[in-house]
Amino acid sequence: MLDNRIEEEGQFNAGVQRYRAVFISDIHLGTKACQAEAFRDFLKTHKASRINVVGDIVDFWRIRRGVSWPQPHNDVLQKLLREVRKGTELIYIPAITPRPCTNIAARSSAASRSSAIPCTLRPMGGAI
Repeated sequence: MLDNRIEEEGQFNAGVQRYRAVFISDIHLGTKACQAEAFRDFLKTHKASRINVVGDIVDFWRIRRGVSWPQPHNDVLQKLLREVRKGTELIYIPAITPRPCTNIAARSSAASRSSAIPCTLRPMGGAI
């Protein structure tokens, strides 16, 4: 764990934990069982230089039976993208089974020409 204080506009936020990397597995957005609010709160209080998201971000298998996409699910995606804009590196390692998600990750990666996975999102100015 790194310094528990972060500097924001000249002030330190003592309630935020700092890490070099965090690993998040199987969020399952799009399902009723997803705990998006808890994950969003975790992201607010835990900052990292690198966020590794492993497995099913969106649960495509369950969505086939019926999608549940309340606002907190959008909030989670927006929070992850906001962290990337602030300089956090986001590494996505997809699950083996959900082909739609794998195809999206491969197309959004500069390495998609070779279908390379995982997909890495970096802040603007960095190579994607």
